Amino acid sequence: MISADTPSRKRELSRILCLSMMLLLAIALLATGLYLWGNTLRATLALPRIQFDNEEAALLYQSQRLHSGETIYRTPQAMMAAPNVYPPVYFMLTAPFTSPDATSLAPGRVLSAISFILILILVFTATLGKPFRRMTRFDFAAGLVAAGLITLTYEALRWSFFYRVDMLAIALSLAGLVILTTSRQRPGTTRIVCSLILLTAGFYTKQTMLAAPLTACIFLLLRDRRTGIRFACAFGALCLTLFCVLYVLTDGNYLRLTISANVNKFVFHDVIIWLKHLWFFYHYWLIVAGLLFIMAIINRRHLFHSPWPVYLIATLPGLVAIGKLGSAENYLIEPLIALAICTAVALKTLYRRQTQWLLIVPLALLLLYAATQSMRLGKRIAPLALPSEHGLAEWNDLAARIRYESTHGNITWCEPALLNLQSGQPIYYQPFIMSELTRQKQYDSNDFINAISKQKFSLLVTLCDINKAPDSTTYLDETIQAIARNYTFEYSIGYPETMLGPLKTLYVYRANRR
Repeated sequence: MISADTPSRKRELSRILCLSMMLLLAIALLATGLYLWGNTLRATLALPRIQFDNEEAALLYQSQRLHSGETIYRTPQAMMAAPNVYPPVYFMLTAPFTSPDATSLAPGRVLSAISFILILILVFTATLGKPFRRMTRFDFAAGLVAAGLITLTYEALRWSFFYRVDMLAIALSLAGLVILTTSRQRPGTTRIVCSLILLTAGFYTKQTMLAAPLTACIFLLLRDRRTGIRFACAFGALCLTLFCVLYVLTDGNYLRLTISANVNKFVFHDVIIWLKHLWFFYHYWLIVAGLLFIMAIINRRHLFHSPWPVYLIATLPGLVAIGKLGSAENYLIEPLIALAICTAVALKTLYRRQTQWLLIVPLALLLLYAATQSMRLGKRIAPLALPSEHGLAEWNDLAARIRYESTHGNITWCEPALLNLQSGQPIYYQPFIMSELTRQKQYDSNDFINAISKQKFSLLVTLCDINKAPDSTTYLDETIQAIARNYTFEYSIGYPETMLGPLKTLYVYRANRR
């Protein structure tokens, strides 16, 4: 009797141990991730007039223009070169809460934060893959682990409070996919229509959101070819109709700005740099994911009947697209979300009576990952990395000086363009985008260069030292030479200055005529 009960007792011990480790992992991931996120969100919302990302001010400017009834898709002319390279949904949602008279990044940051919370809920729901009433304790723990993995990603934590389109676009697209794929039976008409609307909204928030629609089409095709074809045609027709409407309303500028202006030079070396970045932050997680997928295949589990491996594969082009000049870590957010869901689904798949013991090593590695990742992000995301009192004072002094110049009839040019908006001035020129368009022969930067040569700007504020280490990617050589000839370096400040030192540095130049 004792020997007969031994295998059963071992399986029961394995089950209890795995469930305990899963719950501990979920608590470790969520507690640390949400603590870091909450502190950072609270601080950034308390500092709505500090620009943390280079493009936040440009997007705020588009929201302000839409609020004022102006078009957000106009061809850049003369120095007034602040093109909008994104679809309209994000600006339609933020415009009612913005105003040229109250320059604040809070509305867009709140929208990004809400989108991040929605993403966590969707990731949890996607991992369950079944109604809540049929949820087991391990299903619940797996869903929490998936959400927790997202909260401890450097990219999601940073971009979840930026005035940027990414979080909203991912939330809308993922919602459309989750609604479609979590039905226990063939999706009904209501689910399909809701999914179509959400996926289209995601695409018209950011035009690269194609992984979720592609996964949805494949998911339906594998279950009912006719429904899948109809869904794909409906999505294509809906997107094409909206595109034609926007094309006509903007005299073709929508096509030129959202597509042509986004075709930047591809640098393969940048892909290698970002792959190294992924390995640095997530090597334990990547190893575990690989182990889980191999074990799922060996044990012939139905992991690949799930739509989420397809979604993961569909997001991988983002890893290649990150080589496009000017791309940043936001291209990694959607692949990491897909990886989190797949990891949790693989854990669920292997949690069977005969294979529970296989999960002990992967879960131990994930606990190690949670500990090491918490320490890494604790330095990069924690309050230590937020502006110090000295840094805030320096920024406010510079903002006051820009306002002083504006009230005395002078115009200024600031690469962190929020300084211009706060002084009541428009954004004159976005150096990276316009320099790249000039290299592609789609724009002529001579008006801006001539304005510098004639010292029309009383002050220039840049993110690089023009005299010692000019950024030839952001600035044309002619622009660098014009600044060097006609402007004198005055001082620099941390941007923003933190307890860990400056994240970046701002360089202030005054016109030689003054």
